[in-house]
Amino acid sequence: MATSGVTAYDRTGAQIAEHAARLIKIIGVDETLDTTSGGEEDQILESLNLMIKSEQMRLGLWRQREARLFLEDSIAQYKLAGARFADEDEIGETTLDADEASGQTVLSVTATTDSTKHTDVAMAASDVIGVVQDDDTIHWSTISTFSAGDTVTLNDALTGAASSGNKVYWYTTAGPRPLKVISARRENGGNEIEMHMLSREEYFNLPNKTATGTPVQYYYDPQQAAGVMYLWPAPSTVDDVVRLTYLDELEIISANTDTSNFPQEWMEYLVYNLAVRIAPLYGIAVPQEVLMTAAQTKELLEGWDMDDASVYFGYSPYGS
Repeated sequence: MATSGVTAYDRTGAQIAEHAARLIKIIGVDETLDTTSGGEEDQILESLNLMIKSEQMRLGLWRQREARLFLEDSIAQYKLAGARFADEDEIGETTLDADEASGQTVLSVTATTDSTKHTDVAMAASDVIGVVQDDDTIHWSTISTFSAGDTVTLNDALTGAASSGNKVYWYTTAGPRPLKVISARRENGGNEIEMHMLSREEYFNLPNKTATGTPVQYYYDPQQAAGVMYLWPAPSTVDDVVRLTYLDELEIISANTDTSNFPQEWMEYLVYNLAVRIAPLYGIAVPQEVLMTAAQTKELLEGWDMDDASVYFGYSPYGS
């Protein structure tokens, strides 16, 4: 017999809500939820979104994303949700292939497509673009037009000279606010050095936060709108960049036709745990088999969503 050949599986908000409602007998197997404004479906989707926002605190491999923070000389604080911060897959990189004078808007570049990523990153009109200038600054602008593999025209002229070989970066969309920064590495010349994470107290107790040098420590304050990354010491060159591994925010389901941005292995977990959460709203005792499946799916996910790496134990003469 032939198999389907289909592996993708996802559920809409309406499908998740309806399945959960059937599990605890809010509706029968041949019935549908009330979809009028403020009806059963809206109430259950509200519970689903509350659950999603709680679940985003769970540290899962599929939640971890890579990003890059471009630095400024002597600047210690950076907002993470906007300029100079983007997901690694969004960033293209090339170099100038001619010397460019201050005031130039049309620049000669080595390439307009970065083919070093798993998916090519091509320049597009209105992309953010950064050009490393000879005065150790990055000139940020947006792309007006470009000629494939040849030149790019900026909307804002260079504020300083830039020599052939200087780096040029571009990206379409700035990175979102990280919910949590898991690790940070300073990169220069292709080598990445792990940075030490500080607590809020440790960072703000530093006596000289304006000291410049090679950043070796950081503190991340997530805030609400835009997180703030504090580096110490403040960078002394734009040749350094900071590469981040961060936990992103989960999208809510704002319309019943939206699918979740959970992996497919989470679908059963969402349905059964949503059933457990909504039962008190309707004065329903959760069936034991629903409670068991909800607990089993949680246990399976916790065992599955982790690094398959070896753990080594060793003796230290200095103690633990």
